[in-house]
Amino acid sequence: MQKRYPRGSGAASHQLQKCYGCGGGFGSGPHGDADFDRLPETVGEWGPILYLALVCSCFGFTLQPVAQRYVSAERAGLFCALNPLTVAVLGGLVLHEDFGLNSVLGGVLILIGIVIQVAPSPRLATAVPASR
Repeated sequence: MQKRYPRGSGAASHQLQKCYGCGGGFGSGPHGDADFDRLPETVGEWGPILYLALVCSCFGFTLQPVAQRYVSAERAGLFCALNPLTVAVLGGLVLHEDFGLNSVLGGVLILIGIVIQVAPSPRLATAVPASR
Protein backbone atom coordinates (compact mmCIF):
# COMPACT_ATOMS: atom_id res chain seq x y z
CA MET A 1 0.00 0.00 0.00
CA GLN A 2 2.96 2.28 0.49
CA LYS A 3 3.75 2.38 -3.23
CA ARG A 4 0.23 3.29 -4.26
CA TYR A 5 -0.44 5.77 -1.47
CA PRO A 6 2.62 7.66 -0.21
CA ARG A 7 3.08 8.18 3.53
CA GLY A 8 1.47 11.32 4.88
CA SER A 9 -1.00 11.77 2.02
CA GLY A 10 -3.93 10.43 4.04
CA ALA A 11 -5.10 8.48 1.01
CA ALA A 12 -4.08 5.11 2.44
CA SER A 13 -5.95 5.62 5.69
CA HIS A 14 -8.91 7.01 3.77
CA GLN A 15 -9.11 3.85 1.66
CA LEU A 16 -8.79 1.65 4.74
CA GLN A 17 -11.59 3.57 6.45
CA LYS A 18 -13.85 2.96 3.47
CA CYS A 19 -13.23 -0.77 3.83
CA TYR A 20 -14.24 -0.94 7.50
CA GLY A 21 -17.95 -0.21 7.85
CA CYS A 22 -18.73 2.76 10.08
CA GLY A 23 -15.21 4.09 9.75
CA GLY A 24 -15.76 4.31 6.02
CA GLY A 25 -19.02 6.21 6.38
CA PHE A 26 -17.90 8.66 9.03
CA GLY A 27 -14.33 8.92 7.82
CA SER A 28 -14.96 9.56 4.15
CA GLY A 29 -15.52 13.29 4.66
CA PRO A 30 -15.10 15.51 1.65
CA HIS A 31 -12.99 12.88 -0.11
CA GLY A 32 -15.70 10.27 -0.57
CA ASP A 33 -19.27 10.10 -1.78
CA ALA A 34 -20.76 10.78 1.65
CA ASP A 35 -20.89 14.21 3.25
CA PHE A 36 -20.01 13.02 6.74
CA ASP A 37 -17.44 15.28 8.29
CA ARG A 38 -18.39 14.72 11.94
CA LEU A 39 -19.78 12.12 14.28
CA PRO A 40 -23.41 12.33 15.44
CA GLU A 41 -23.83 14.63 18.42
CA THR A 42 -27.46 14.52 19.55
CA VAL A 43 -29.75 11.74 20.72
CA GLY A 44 -31.78 12.21 17.55
CA GLU A 45 -28.69 11.49 15.50
CA TRP A 46 -27.44 8.56 17.59
CA GLY A 47 -30.89 6.97 18.00
CA PRO A 48 -31.16 5.42 14.53
CA ILE A 49 -27.56 4.19 14.71
CA LEU A 50 -28.14 2.51 18.07
CA TYR A 51 -31.42 1.04 16.83
CA LEU A 52 -29.69 -0.48 13.80
CA ALA A 53 -26.83 -1.78 15.92
CA LEU A 54 -29.05 -3.37 18.58
CA VAL A 55 -32.10 -4.54 16.67
CA CYS A 56 -30.66 -5.50 13.31
CA SER A 57 -27.26 -6.76 14.37
CA CYS A 58 -27.57 -8.07 17.93
CA PHE A 59 -31.07 -9.53 17.74
CA GLY A 60 -30.60 -10.77 14.20
CA PHE A 61 -27.35 -12.59 14.83
CA THR A 62 -28.59 -13.89 18.18
CA LEU A 63 -31.99 -15.15 17.11
CA GLN A 64 -30.95 -16.57 13.73
CA PRO A 65 -29.11 -19.59 15.22
CA VAL A 66 -31.98 -20.15 17.65
CA ALA A 67 -34.48 -20.25 14.79
CA GLN A 68 -32.22 -22.42 12.63
CA ARG A 69 -32.37 -25.19 15.21
CA TYR A 70 -35.87 -25.94 13.97
CA VAL A 71 -35.05 -25.76 10.24
CA SER A 72 -33.08 -28.21 8.15
CA ALA A 73 -29.65 -27.16 6.89
CA GLU A 74 -30.89 -27.38 3.31
CA ARG A 75 -33.77 -24.98 3.94
CA ALA A 76 -31.56 -22.54 5.90
CA GLY A 77 -29.03 -22.56 3.05
CA LEU A 78 -31.84 -21.89 0.59
CA PHE A 79 -32.95 -18.82 2.52
CA CYS A 80 -29.38 -17.56 2.79
CA ALA A 81 -28.89 -18.01 -0.95
CA LEU A 82 -32.11 -16.17 -1.79
CA ASN A 83 -31.31 -13.20 0.45
CA PRO A 84 -29.18 -11.21 -2.06
CA LEU A 85 -31.73 -11.78 -4.82
CA THR A 86 -34.61 -10.70 -2.59
CA VAL A 87 -32.76 -7.55 -1.55
CA ALA A 88 -31.95 -6.64 -5.16
CA VAL A 89 -35.53 -7.17 -6.35
CA LEU A 90 -37.05 -5.23 -3.43
CA GLY A 91 -34.50 -2.45 -3.91
CA GLY A 92 -35.56 -2.16 -7.54
CA LEU A 93 -39.29 -2.30 -6.83
CA VAL A 94 -39.55 -0.25 -3.65
CA LEU A 95 -36.60 2.14 -3.84
CA HIS A 96 -36.43 2.35 -7.65
CA GLU A 97 -32.75 1.36 -7.68
CA ASP A 98 -31.09 0.43 -10.95
CA PHE A 99 -31.65 -3.21 -11.79
CA GLY A 100 -29.28 -3.61 -14.70
CA LEU A 101 -28.02 -6.52 -16.74
CA ASN A 102 -25.48 -7.54 -14.08
CA SER A 103 -28.23 -7.76 -11.47
CA VAL A 104 -30.40 -9.88 -13.76
CA LEU A 105 -27.46 -12.15 -14.59
CA GLY A 106 -26.59 -12.51 -10.90
CA GLY A 107 -30.20 -13.34 -10.05
CA VAL A 108 -30.35 -15.97 -12.78
CA LEU A 109 -27.11 -17.53 -11.52
CA ILE A 110 -28.49 -17.63 -7.96
CA LEU A 111 -31.68 -19.33 -9.17
CA ILE A 112 -29.72 -21.83 -11.29
CA GLY A 113 -27.57 -22.70 -8.28
CA ILE A 114 -30.63 -23.24 -6.13
CA VAL A 115 -32.32 -25.43 -8.75
CA ILE A 116 -29.15 -27.53 -9.11
CA GLN A 117 -28.96 -27.96 -5.34
CA VAL A 118 -32.64 -28.78 -4.80
CA ALA A 119 -33.18 -31.00 -7.86
CA PRO A 120 -32.85 -34.71 -7.16
CA SER A 121 -29.60 -36.24 -8.34
CA PRO A 122 -30.00 -38.83 -11.13
CA ARG A 123 -27.30 -41.00 -9.48
CA LEU A 124 -29.28 -41.21 -6.24
CA ALA A 125 -32.56 -41.92 -8.00
CA THR A 126 -31.15 -44.92 -9.88
CA ALA A 127 -28.99 -46.28 -7.07
CA VAL A 128 -29.80 -49.78 -5.96
CA PRO A 129 -29.95 -50.24 -2.19
CA ALA A 130 -27.29 -52.52 -0.83
CA SER A 131 -28.53 -55.89 0.35
CA ARG A 132 -27.86 -56.94 3.93
